[in-house]
Amino acid sequence: MHRLMFLLALTPLSVAAQSHASAGLFVARNSSLPTAPNLAGLELRSGYGSLAMRLSAGAGPVFSSVFGERGVDRERIYGAADLDLQLDLAGPRALSVMPFVGIGMAGLSRVDRGGADAVPMWSYGGSLRVPFGGNVALQLETRERIPFEATDAFDFGITRAWEQRVGLSFAFGGGASRRRVADAGETRDSRATHVSRTTVTSRERRDAGRSLATRRLRVVESAESHLGTRYRYGGASPREGFDCSGFVHHVYSRYGMMLPRSAREQATVGRRVSTSRSALVPGDLLFFRLEGSRIDHVAIYAGDGRILHSTSSGGGVRYDDFGSRRGRWFMDRLVTVRRVIDD
Repeated sequence: MHRLMFLLALTPLSVAAQSHASAGLFVARNSSLPTAPNLAGLELRSGYGSLAMRLSAGAGPVFSSVFGERGVDRERIYGAADLDLQLDLAGPRALSVMPFVGIGMAGLSRVDRGGADAVPMWSYGGSLRVPFGGNVALQLETRERIPFEATDAFDFGITRAWEQRVGLSFAFGGGASRRRVADAGETRDSRATHVSRTTVTSRERRDAGRSLATRRLRVVESAESHLGTRYRYGGASPREGFDCSGFVHHVYSRYGMMLPRSAREQATVGRRVSTSRSALVPGDLLFFRLEGSRIDHVAIYAGDGRILHSTSSGGGVRYDDFGSRRGRWFMDRLVTVRRVIDD
């Protein structure tokens, strides 16, 4: 019965959205198991937007002093596995506090007997992710494990208690950042050029200068290559980090467009276009008033109702979607849009 419940718990992974993902290693001290053993384990995480599903499992040997009939020690291997639903508002490569709730199993395997005892549990807790370079982040976590009431958990030493983890996570993939760049304001012909970087042919690259839509795509692809780069006030390079206008300046300079350095100055270049979403095309620059009455923030429109920008509140370069709470907050403060990739 316990094994069946665990298999059912894994079912949601088959329908989890695949917009971003990570894998990780951790060590944990699990006080819900007898003698509070130290466990080592792995985790896999897959999510879309601010929600993610995470599967993790850990195990560790403990040598007990309980003697059997033959007068020898019994070696036990303790373990736990969990399926968690996690809330992540900052994105997979940014500093974030992530609450979660999950279901799982905890128990022990008796090596000398070839059997195992396990009980289903639910748990809740929070993780702190601290990025420190590229796609790598330190993770600190605590969770309370609670056996389901109708179990014999307490008969073999599994109790309600806390677990602490520390580990490393490695983000990969681009998810939403790698969706096809499409926009309602483009023509059918230009939509045909909105392909992912993995399907861009050498001929299309040679023709990039003759296609506005393709040139815009190249800029967006260049910008998304910096996802997760940390925020730094005054920063204008991947190594030191970016502020909002430094990020835009760096991306466009790679394509021979030397924009001014500050957001207010950048708002004077190019052609002014409507702030209506239907009028936007990838590569447009969106300018905002976040504080006060002057323009103080800039973002790159990436298509499909998303912007790419470097923000202190988001921890660095990230996507924000117009449909999200955070995206709506920015759009309420949109001042003007400038098109710098034009005829």
